[in-house]
Formats: sequence, C-alpha cells, structure tokens
Amino acid sequence: MSNFVSKAMKRAGKLVPKPVRKKIKASGKRVVQQLPAPVKKAIARPAQRRSAPKYPLDHLGLAAGVADRLGKGSAKNVTGRAAAGTVIDEQASDRLYRAMFGTAAPTRTEAGGRPVAGIFAADLRAALDRAGHAVLPFVPGTSKALAERAEVIVIDLAGFDGVWDGALDPSGLGLMREIYASLEAARARGVACWLVLRGEDAHRHGAISLEVSELVETIVPGEARREQLHFTENPGDVPGGIVEIIRNLEAVA
Repeated sequence: MSNFVSKAMKRAGKLVPKPVRKKIKASGKRVVQQLPAPVKKAIARPAQRRSAPKYPLDHLGLAAGVADRLGKGSAKNVTGRAAAGTVIDEQASDRLYRAMFGTAAPTRTEAGGRPVAGIFAADLRAALDRAGHAVLPFVPGTSKALAERAEVIVIDLAGFDGVWDGALDPSGLGLMREIYASLEAARARGVACWLVLRGEDAHRHGAISLEVSELVETIVPGEARREQLHFTENPGDVPGGIVEIIRNLEAVA
C-alpha cells in the first residue's frame, strides 16, 4: 500500500507545471523540505553524471596522436595537487626519452663494450670508460626507457648524489619507485642488474631495500670472487668482466 501511495505521489509531483516548479524552488528550501519525498524528488534537478577523463594527463604534450590531453581551458582550472595528475602513464618515460634523444638505441662501442646504464660514482664510471664500455647514467624521468635499451644495469650506492640525492631516504620514494621500475623493465628482458654495496649511504632505508631485492645481484668491492653470480655470467662473457671491474673498486668511494 505504501509503495502504491509513493508511486501516486511521484506521479503527482510530475504533474506540477514546470513554471510552478521553478517558483517553488525559488521560494527557498523550506517549502521544498516540507513536501513529501516523492514530490520533492520530482521537483529537484537530477544530479549530472561526471565521466572519467578519456586520457591520462600529459603535461609535456608528448603523447602521440593527441595534441593536448588536458583539454581546452583545463590548465587554468587545475590547481594544487590535482595539477600534477594522478593517472600513471606507463609510456611517459619512453616518450620523454624519444623527445630528448630520438629513436636510436644505445649501441656497443667499436671495441665491443656494452651499453651500461645505471647510477655510478665517479671512480666506477671512469673504470668502465677505460674498459671500453658505453656508460649511460640514469636521469629521473627517462631511467626506465634507458633500462629497456641497455645491456647491463649497475646501481652503485656510492653514486646517489646530484639528481639522485635523497633517493635512498623515505622522502625520496618517487625516485626510488623509478629505479625499481627500471630494474623490473631490465630484468624482464633478461638483463644482468648489479648492486654495488659500498659507501656511507649503504645503511639507508632505500639501500637496504635494494640489497634484499630479487631484482639485483649484490657485489661488494674487494670481496673474493664466488662461483657464478648470474645466469648470464659465462666464462669470458662481458658482464663477467664488468663484475671484475666492480670488485676492484675501493670499498668507499
């Protein structure tokens, strides 16, 4: 019975002429609140549905085929944290890399040295250069794309300075997430990933997290050589030569 009455009241609300509805709404909330619920619902304006954004935010404008994913007039209406965008764009690193360096992938040197990407202290970078390898330092924003093009990845805990300063602290979570994404991309291709355990930052939160990660194999400079460290380390293989370079480094850079 109550359901029948509710439906009848709702139909009655719809029979109220539109000009009268406007006058009732203009007279204030008190009049509307005193009406039966079905009539009040019929008079009230239905809520507008907001559709989700069609594309992830692309503030750099590098997305292929879409000139401006923010839309006309969006920039002036987006402020605060919302301006940074909350949608993770998996292709952002690759697009930025191509915009900065083009489409050519790093190649081996004339002497046969490997493209070695990662984070390096000055002495490790110099040692790899002397051995004839192409050293490609990670840069925030393009690290994952570079890891997808390199043949060896090296993360030196003594090299976390400059643009990577603070990445090993909890406040550097964004930088550390990029490093992990880069390692995951490299390991998915079967690339050897080495962690050089040394330096004053080896006790920091991010360093300990990397040390226990399955994405890297840890090497301590000066430590005696063990048997095969990685499934790609075969006798005479170049990654094995890189391991020897790392072992011969100073324990503290």
